[in-house]
Amino acid sequence: MASSNSTALLVMDLIHNIVNRLPEAGREEYLARVSRGIAAAREKNIPVIHVTIHFRPGYPEVPRTNPFWARISSTDDFVHVEGQKKEGQDFVAEAAPREGEIIINRPRISAFYNSDLEVVLRSMGVKNLAIAGVATSGVVLSTVREAFDRDYDVTVLDDLCMDRDEEVHRVLTTKVFSWTGNVTSSEEWINKL
Repeated sequence: MASSNSTALLVMDLIHNIVNRLPEAGREEYLARVSRGIAAAREKNIPVIHVTIHFRPGYPEVPRTNPFWARISSTDDFVHVEGQKKEGQDFVAEAAPREGEIIINRPRISAFYNSDLEVVLRSMGVKNLAIAGVATSGVVLSTVREAFDRDYDVTVLDDLCMDRDEEVHRVLTTKVFSWTGNVTSSEEWINKL
């Protein structure tokens, strides 16, 4: 399924269980910006690819020796059972996939790790990734670094990324991401489409 467009928008972890952990201040405005960014991509026929975290019941993918993952596995917040949805696991309305849009499930922080993201991107002829998601210090950071290592041209849409810690978000978007790609606002990105 080759795409005539070499750019895709990755929208990562915009599910209720993750978004609800963000500070309330600024959350609604953030989601409105994400919605506008997704709408602009769709209008320009840029594929929107949704990425979420996904585990089997009992978390067999999670090593109990890792404190971070052990903490995650102590809840059912991220267990997905085929055909069953638990409250909080669905995408927020502002970023809900449309029929036919691709959803990538992954068992770790990077969108690439043990997922079929790269196969999908290569099949579509995607070379340029625009990145949006929560959290800047989690899925965004890991995916940006790995996309760079895989030779994608990466653009971080700084106002379409959010973190619980504003200072961490600021440092990553102003000092770190520019080493491995471009950082711009969604408005600037949309105007260049």
